[in-house]
Amino acid sequence: MIAEVAEADSTRSVGETLRGADVALLVAAAVAEAWRYLFSGALLRLLTGFQYAVSIRISTAALAIGALIPGANLPGGGIAFRELRRRGIPRRRALAVSTALVLVVPAASLALLAGPALLISGTHSNLPPNWRVILDLLGIAALMLAAAILLVVAVGRRAHHAPASLGFGIGACLGDAACLWLVAAALHIDVDTATIPVAFLAAAAIMAIPAVPGGVGTVEAAVPFILATGSTSYADAALAVLAWRVLSFWLPTIVGAGSLATLRRRSFPLRTA
Repeated sequence: MIAEVAEADSTRSVGETLRGADVALLVAAAVAEAWRYLFSGALLRLLTGFQYAVSIRISTAALAIGALIPGANLPGGGIAFRELRRRGIPRRRALAVSTALVLVVPAASLALLAGPALLISGTHSNLPPNWRVILDLLGIAALMLAAAILLVVAVGRRAHHAPASLGFGIGACLGDAACLWLVAAALHIDVDTATIPVAFLAAAAIMAIPAVPGGVGTVEAAVPFILATGSTSYADAALAVLAWRVLSFWLPTIVGAGSLATLRRRSFPLRTA
């Protein structure tokens, strides 16, 4: 991928693109990405009643560090489960909350967003006609899945938590997607806005593959092909995705490592259920 970027644009042109970046938009992109973890912290606080600062540290460590370890969501769930148990949450409750944090709520939120996003992208993007049909079919399937999820939620044991939980999950997804759009705008890369939802959903699908921790390398190579279906070159799209991954993956990983280190400083006696 880097070789293709080098072929299409000289090192100097890439350097000029980075030097000419709009700092205000880059800051906005970083803030949008931070909202992802603020929403996740709010979700954990809702489910546990912990202080917000503690919830943010646990959720950031689980989501950011867990993504680096092979196994998709399992490592992150393990991190959250251990921290909940250390703070006296009963085993079954800790398992349910950690699963909701790293798997159930993110997946349900993506499913709720995927239907409208794919249908809009299929209508307004510059994709070939056959790809538009595929997006429309996937969008309809996602809407049916979203309807099933809402039905299950409505009859669930903790239905009173479901609207807020899904709201926090959707907010986290939108923050991550907005970060991608803002990074491209900051670098003055003309990305077709209608391709952003498809690119984001593709990145999420790749990152869910257990054999590829965090989708490292795969996301950076595959997602630019989607963004380049418009007027953007693959090289420019790849540069935008690389910058997005720095803000959405690598920097949160560093913050997550710091959060995990602070969480391990203190021990908590376990309470019986």
